[in-house]
Amino acid sequence: MEVFKSIFSSSIGIMSFGVIAFMLCMVVFFVVFFNNKIKQQEKNKKP
Repeated sequence: MEVFKSIFSSSIGIMSFGVIAFMLCMVVFFVVFFNNKIKQQEKNKKP
C-alpha cells in the first residue's frame, strides 16, 4: 500500500501511472486491431 501512496502523492507518480495505463490500452487496441485485420484478410483470401 505504501507504493500506491508514493505513486499518487506526486505529480511525477501520477504521470507515470497515466503513461503505464495509456501503454496498456494501446497494447489492447493494437492486438484487437491486428487480429481483426488478419481475420479479414483470411476471409477475403478464401474464394
